[in-house]
Amino acid sequence: MNVWGPDAPLSGFYGQTVREVARLSVGGTGVVVRLTNEYGSNAISLDAVSIAFASEHGGIEPLTSRPLTFNGSRAMVIPPGSSVISDPLDMELRPFARLSVSYYGEGFVPIETHHLEAQQTAYISVPGDFSSAGEMIIQQTTTSHYLLSDIYVEAAANTRAVICFGDSITDGYGSTIDADRRWPDVFAERFSGVDGLGEVAVINQGIGGNRMLHSCRGSRAIQRFDRDVLRYNCASHLVILIGINDIVWPNTVLAGPQEVVSSGEMIAAYQQLVARARLSGLKTMLCTLLPFEGTNPEFPKGGYYTTAKERIRQSVNYYIRNDSDADTIMDFDALMRDPHVPRGCVLNTTVATTFIRTIVATVSWQKRLIFHLWIRQEALSWLVELALHGIVSGPVRGGSVRLNSFERLAKWISASIMLRPSSVSARRSKPTPGLPRSRGCLYRVAMARELWHIDCNSNLWRHFFLN
Repeated sequence: MNVWGPDAPLSGFYGQTVREVARLSVGGTGVVVRLTNEYGSNAISLDAVSIAFASEHGGIEPLTSRPLTFNGSRAMVIPPGSSVISDPLDMELRPFARLSVSYYGEGFVPIETHHLEAQQTAYISVPGDFSSAGEMIIQQTTTSHYLLSDIYVEAAANTRAVICFGDSITDGYGSTIDADRRWPDVFAERFSGVDGLGEVAVINQGIGGNRMLHSCRGSRAIQRFDRDVLRYNCASHLVILIGINDIVWPNTVLAGPQEVVSSGEMIAAYQQLVARARLSGLKTMLCTLLPFEGTNPEFPKGGYYTTAKERIRQSVNYYIRNDSDADTIMDFDALMRDPHVPRGCVLNTTVATTFIRTIVATVSWQKRLIFHLWIRQEALSWLVELALHGIVSGPVRGGSVRLNSFERLAKWISASIMLRPSSVSARRSKPTPGLPRSRGCLYRVAMARELWHIDCNSNLWRHFFLN
């Protein structure tokens, strides 16, 4: 869980059971759970905590509930400003298992630490201890998370982790609730199918609204970096996509003029993050900042997009592409900007439209459309994998990555999103009205089976994640 300060939507729970659900990215033979009260000013007392395999609508799979203990006791106290970890529990865990962690406190459980946009339903019972119950009487649901912070798995000895560190794009804002469609979720699924890669856990450390240099929605990135990245000694690689909120928030209702940042300040922050990661043995992928002109056309009081802010973004992206010390870069700006806008600061609505028209028949899309509002998580998921699997080309470090061909992009997307590989031969569609003819001839979702693992051994993938 990624934590925000004391602006939680709920003040606490009164003798209720709370059931939070999370999906693993790797399996193992044991589990440890961390509960947090990091921003709390009062202690939290719990009388029972249990873990089980999750089922639908807040239930758990029969006969899977196991009590968690803390220093040998079921009851425990989380001191203010602190966290606790459970005793190790032997438990056979399959990759991508969905676990429910249920906790109950007889008295008042104050909430000052939370993850607002968890994109996952949490279930709150009527008063009573339902922590081990297969079904509980639900009084309320929320898409925020509260005490559950981490689930550690006793995995194979050669297992390593990739940390995705960022803001709402990484956090999953706008993705389908309970569908595990944040781009790091899909990232983890794709890792599991690559030969020679071994077990790779993907840790999502995105916080919606987070910034590098100022705290508000979560501690600023340069402050939380130790907690959210460096403390994971199993991690080998780091993907950093953060900074756009530093540019767009100032001089709006979100932040005042005193929080304006320069490109120089942002570059210095990136340099520190990369240096601190390297000191801990992490290989770093630094990502360019996506276009934002027109993403919030009705933003209160305006000021969200200005030419001055765009100049900062362009300056930061130039540094990332040409001067960054990161081990490699991912040019999301090049992938997502509108090629018909000379200054390249508008999201590519042609790509957005094509994503929707190409795969709407296969994927249950999120409620929010991308166009000029924001990129969808599914779209970004496939773009990340697109780049890592070689559908983009470019040097491993010191340069940008570019699309080889739009047709190949559509082909890869279609293959990747299929729930099951199909033996149906690829066929071209009719030109899409309103799109250039060369971009209207797209491959439909029925693709040849061999495209399922297209370019998994590309130079970019092999040199970065296999080393």
